[in-house]
Amino acid sequence: LDPADPASPIGVWLPMEGAQLKAYLAMQKSATADLEGGELTANGVLAELTRLKQFACSAGKLANGTFEATLPSNKFAWLLDFLSERGISGDPEDVPTGKVIVASQFTRLLNLFRKELAALGIRTHILTGDTSEKERIRQAEEFQADGGPAVFLLNTNAGGASITLDAADDVVILDQTWNKDDQEQVEDRAHRISRTDHNVTIWCLLSLGTIEEGIARQTTAKDRDIKSIIDGQRG
Repeated sequence: LDPADPASPIGVWLPMEGAQLKAYLAMQKSATADLEGGELTANGVLAELTRLKQFACSAGKLANGTFEATLPSNKFAWLLDFLSERGISGDPEDVPTGKVIVASQFTRLLNLFRKELAALGIRTHILTGDTSEKERIRQAEEFQADGGPAVFLLNTNAGGASITLDAADDVVILDQTWNKDDQEQVEDRAHRISRTDHNVTIWCLLSLGTIEEGIARQTTAKDRDIKSIIDGQRG
């Protein structure tokens, strides 16, 4: 985020524009007004912060307090280019050169991305809290094998444990949680110490000028402190 600061959070920092930027700024203005007016409870503040995180991922609308993700999305645009570079497109003549996990804590965002990718002819797997155990196993086995969809959309919470996806070469994190351990659980689905024949690259997508800057600073500092304590205890 700050090239001059070696302790600055590292990620793919993306600008927002158009309808997404307009929606984010409107949500920010509304949240600020409610906070300054004393109309927000602690739970209300958390809800507003969550909505800001959602707008930092895509444009959207609020329906009865529920966020519905829509395009445009700076992160979806980046993802399309990223997949295309790896031969993952709707063109049947393209041959994927790797497999990709795409993770988010927001199921509606994953559903939107899956729908848009399908419209372009890009097949995907998806694992959320609504996925049955049988379907979870089937999709994981297909992803690990040759052929089939090269993209696995993963809910951060649902994909935190008991699933191995180490056929992936890249993990794209669409949004960070307040607890960095949640993200590392997702990374661990692809990065196995037992596999020494390939590397896994983690891509953290973050929107400039948004709440994601603060979250990244906080989680980076917290993670650094915790690991320094643990490493110190280990000698």
